[in-house]
Amino acid sequence: MKILWVEDFGGKLAASKIAAEMLKGILYKVNLGQVLKPGKTNIARQLPELFQKHSFHEIFVCRSYVEWKNTYEEQNGDFDIALIDINLETSPTPIDAMPEGIENRQFDKKAGFHIYHKLIKAGFPDDNIAFFTGEGHSLEEFTTYCGEIFLDRPKHCFEKDFLYFEQLRQWLALKASQESLVLRRGIIEGCRFVKQRIESTEQSALESGLIFYKTTTKNVAADPEAFRQEALDYLTKLEHFFLPHQSYDAARSPFLFIRELTAKWEASSGAFIRGKDMPRFGTRLEERFHSTAQFQMKLLRNWSEHNLLSADLRPKDIAYLFMLAMRSWIASDLGQVLRHERILSGLLMESDKELGKQITHRLEYDLEQSYARLNTLVVEMKKHFNEPVEIRRHDNYFLEKFKGVGDLVEMIRRDEYLRPTFYEFYRRKVREQSVRLLYESYWHGLFPLYLGKPLYANLQSVGFNIEPLPESFLSFLGQSIISECFREEDREVNVA
Repeated sequence: MKILWVEDFGGKLAASKIAAEMLKGILYKVNLGQVLKPGKTNIARQLPELFQKHSFHEIFVCRSYVEWKNTYEEQNGDFDIALIDINLETSPTPIDAMPEGIENRQFDKKAGFHIYHKLIKAGFPDDNIAFFTGEGHSLEEFTTYCGEIFLDRPKHCFEKDFLYFEQLRQWLALKASQESLVLRRGIIEGCRFVKQRIESTEQSALESGLIFYKTTTKNVAADPEAFRQEALDYLTKLEHFFLPHQSYDAARSPFLFIRELTAKWEASSGAFIRGKDMPRFGTRLEERFHSTAQFQMKLLRNWSEHNLLSADLRPKDIAYLFMLAMRSWIASDLGQVLRHERILSGLLMESDKELGKQITHRLEYDLEQSYARLNTLVVEMKKHFNEPVEIRRHDNYFLEKFKGVGDLVEMIRRDEYLRPTFYEFYRRKVREQSVRLLYESYWHGLFPLYLGKPLYANLQSVGFNIEPLPESFLSFLGQSIISECFREEDREVNVA
């Protein structure tokens, strides 16, 4: 969460006391009462440093109208929430810096109202703005005035009083956990991080660094700067999807964002092309992850275009798919978990059980059950065809069948006899399972299934080459999504 705090610290309470009482809920890893130095200049400098060191949140403290104006412009208005003091007269605005059209010498006494108006006018949600002031009388006058001129009154107002500090802390905690804001911040920071990596990559290293293009027929070495710009434009477009506050909470925004996220994979084969230099991976696990992620993004693009992807995408699903997409664009160190990934992981349901034990004791059974569910669906769909249907071969049985169910739906759609009876039925069935299959394919990609020799009645034994996951992005993401893949209710049903 990126916080804008406009505060001149001109009241009776000490600046350090205000900051400690207000922020101790979201900056809980440090005792603010002990570490904050007295003085408003110290607070304005110290708080951003403490946030950077002890949390994934950011705070920008502006002590005057001029500081707010400069900070807001420098950050291109990119804040998640805003806290505004009304009276900023402790730091007067120079005459030549006054807002255009305003000549009132008393401007700073109510400058917070002007800032509030500017934020609302720029599209900042009123629900993400709070007045935090000692000017209770001025605030009452302002809210009354809003009613008189038929404007919505401010939604959140807190006075600088110990009776209100707890209410403010609760509001901040609510905003810090608001899924749309967590997703917004994680995606914006993720796009900016990858853009910085691409911008700083030497031209000679672009061909090996932009691993997405190794799944396409495009030749990066022929014009590296053109491909650098293409990648930067793509990431800027994703970032701008979330920058305006008006768009990301709309009902269809998640689905539309996935369309933007996967659009580039239209030109991808979904696999590293053998005629090109393969990316260098440190381990087989890393190679499997990257190969599977490229497969997932290609399939996600196709299914979103052909109405096979669930329309009920949750913020956690977007977070998972975004992390895969960013790792699929550029070569990166899988031993490192990046800042935006840690932010987005707050949306995922991290298992409360130790991952190593789950991998050792449960994962093979869970993988076998998920493969059986998918295979049952494939067999059921194939039975409707008079002639044997072959699914395109893939070196991973689960991924082969995952793609196969989509192909079978398309074959049913094209069949004049089958379409009226079965097309909508199976299309809905695949859509219902689509997101879960995307989660499960992460594990099936890391630990591919192998088929043993037939035992009897043409039944084959199955197994998985499961190995411990090192402390890395792979284990971090695995811990975050394992509950989405293999649910307790499925285990209970199977046991019963």
